[in-house]
Amino acid sequence: MPRCLSYIRVGISAEGWARCARRAAEGSRFCRFHEDAVNGVVLGLWVNGFPERSTARTGPGTKDKQAPQRQTAESPANLDSA
Repeated sequence: MPRCLSYIRVGISAEGWARCARRAAEGSRFCRFHEDAVNGVVLGLWVNGFPERSTARTGPGTKDKQAPQRQTAESPANLDSA
């Protein structure tokens, strides 16, 4: 029986990952735990829709960049000078 395709965190490092050592469930490519997790995520996205995409996370203590402002028809940059 093949091993689970998922990876799990190793220790407290955010960059350390190791392959799940459990056997894949029959008829699946994931162990029961990871199969339930994947199914839960897919169901949640299907029911609630995909979240809006945001900027990449930055390190602690840093502020996100302000989003560029849209220019509208009333914006001074779009007014014709007579």
